[in-house]
Amino acid sequence: MENDYPLLTNLMDAWLNQDYDYICESETIEGAIDYYIYHSSPNILKELLLEFENFLAMHPDDADKAFEENFHPEVIIPSIEKFTILFKEKVTACGKI
Repeated sequence: MENDYPLLTNLMDAWLNQDYDYICESETIEGAIDYYIYHSSPNILKELLLEFENFLAMHPDDADKAFEENFHPEVIIPSIEKFTILFKEKVTACGKI
């Protein structure tokens, strides 16, 4: 099966999983996002933001359910739309793109 969201999959599986506090040296999801952004290149961040946008565009009426079904997150993300906004704000604030 082809993965249309390889960077989003990597973010959720490798970084924001049940061990994110150990992996990202943070007790919060926000801190884990900061850690990921710090360790990612501007090109990766741009591509990941595009994947977020594409995912939301493909699931305008059921984004949260589709996110849960596609990625099976090990952390609680109540709203993928709000998570995307937070991620985008943090990427913009860091000045990498």
